[in-house]
Amino acid sequence: MKKITQLALASVLAAGLTLPAMAEEEEFREIVMRQDAANPLAFAEKAFTVKAGEKIKLTLDNEKAAIPQPHNVLVIKPGSLGEVQAAAMAAMTEATYMTDGCVPESDNILHIIKLVQPGQKDSVEFEAPAEAGDYPFVCTFPGHWTMMHGILTVEE
Repeated sequence: MKKITQLALASVLAAGLTLPAMAEEEEFREIVMRQDAANPLAFAEKAFTVKAGEKIKLTLDNEKAAIPQPHNVLVIKPGSLGEVQAAAMAAMTEATYMTDGCVPESDNILHIIKLVQPGQKDSVEFEAPAEAGDYPFVCTFPGHWTMMHGILTVEE
C-alpha cells in the first residue's frame, strides 16, 4: 500500500472519509526493455519472470539506441511466435503496415507497445495472465522478428 502523507490524511479526514474509501493507486512492477548494444537487432533482456496476476508496466526504452531504429513489442500467446512472425512478414507488403505501428492482424496478440522511434520510450500496463506459461514477446518491425524476441515466463 502506498504511504499516506500527513497532508493527504488530513484532507481525507476533513472530508469525512475513511481510509478504505480512498482510491488506492495501483502499483505496477516495471520491466524495462532496451536494444542490445552488441546486437542492435535483439533485445538486451531476453527473458523475464513474473507471477500470475502480477501488475506489470512493460516499458520499451529506445532513448539511447546503439543504432537508431524504431521498435515495438508484442506480448503474445504461448506457442504462437512462428505464427505472429509469419503474419508480420505477410503484412509487410500492406501499405498501412508501417503507419499502423507494424502490428500484424492476429488473435494471438495480448499486449502491444506501439512503434517507438529512436530517442523515445513508451509503456503498456497490464495484469500478467492467470495461467502459468511462457508468453513470447517480439518486435514486428520489418526483419526484426527473426532475432528480436524473448520470453515472459508467468509462474503461479
